[in-house]
Amino acid sequence: MISQLKKAGAAEREGEKAIREEAQALLTAIVESSDDAIISKTLDGTVTSWNSGAERLFGYTAQEMIGKSIMILIPPERHDEERLILERLRRGERIEHYETVRVAKSGRAVDISLTISPIRNSSGRIIGASKVARDITLWKHAQEALRESEEKLRRQAQELEQQLIASGRLVSLGEITASMAHEFNNPLGIVMGFTQDLLSETDPSSPSYRSLKIIDEETKRCEKIIRNLLQFARPRATEVSQTDIRQLVEKTINLLANHLYKQKIEAISEIENNLPSISADPQQMEQVLVNLCLNAIDAMPEGGKLTVAAKAEPPTDGGSSTVAITVADTGFGIEERDLPKIFQPFFTAKKKRGLGLGLPICDRIIKNHGGRIKVESQPGKGTTFKVHLPLDGRP
Repeated sequence: MISQLKKAGAAEREGEKAIREEAQALLTAIVESSDDAIISKTLDGTVTSWNSGAERLFGYTAQEMIGKSIMILIPPERHDEERLILERLRRGERIEHYETVRVAKSGRAVDISLTISPIRNSSGRIIGASKVARDITLWKHAQEALRESEEKLRRQAQELEQQLIASGRLVSLGEITASMAHEFNNPLGIVMGFTQDLLSETDPSSPSYRSLKIIDEETKRCEKIIRNLLQFARPRATEVSQTDIRQLVEKTINLLANHLYKQKIEAISEIENNLPSISADPQQMEQVLVNLCLNAIDAMPEGGKLTVAAKAEPPTDGGSSTVAITVADTGFGIEERDLPKIFQPFFTAKKKRGLGLGLPICDRIIKNHGGRIKVESQPGKGTTFKVHLPLDGRP
């Protein structure tokens, strides 16, 4: 009986050992097949494992790196960075999507995104770190190229505007803008075409696919900037019809529902009962509302409240009755020194995007409808845009 129990126990241990070995082999295969560099190191920075992805990314073989210091990969000016990372790991912290630069065997600087996790032994003590490094060089280069193109476009547009104002030939703006847009659209179209081709040929699970998606999205953003520039220079004719403000507001909020959800923004509409319709171009009015709401959403990256209200207001100073449409946010607000400039073409308070044409286009649309637009803002508390449109007559 005892002999049978011993045999059964031994068989069970052998089974468990086989399962562990199979799991270990599977884990090793996953690590080796990863496109990302997966590296482990001790708390003093000595490399203890080095997968094929690391070899492809940095050019060193496992034999060349295991047992050596990870500092081989780190530029001298970033040595303090590794020391701070190791201190955080000793405290048990996990580091995610940390963008930095490393040096390959060839001497090439590689932009990477790091995710680093502490490794613990069976007793829970931290004995090292597991590091996943993803090559983001292509993404960085694409971002920089697009930023430079956008800056070049903005600079040329401002220079042209000043030249036209100085020469008194503002009537030529449409022709020059069309020519400029054509010059940018040609190379941009080529980039977009090649990007689409590469996307169709790339595995969606590949890191390269994600980089290509970013390039695709950024080129589409550049295309939108050029469209806005053309629209500012050559606005389309106003097509007036009876426009229901309540429907317009509801449609706008529905269009932006995904943006609102992603940024955890609560949207509230406060539309006065029995609000009369107005004579307006519904597409242009929708463009104004969408633009104002998108600005509000951009001002609340950490969430907040967006309120869109509309009500009829009695005549003032002998004027006609108006519909007042208000778009208010609880975002970071606009500096007082910037408020007089926000409706000027090509002025933008946004640090990362925008050509500075959205609000000037809104201003012109509202003025073409016989209305006016005003803004109030307090830094740190939010911004309110108020649009007044006439209830009587046509724009």
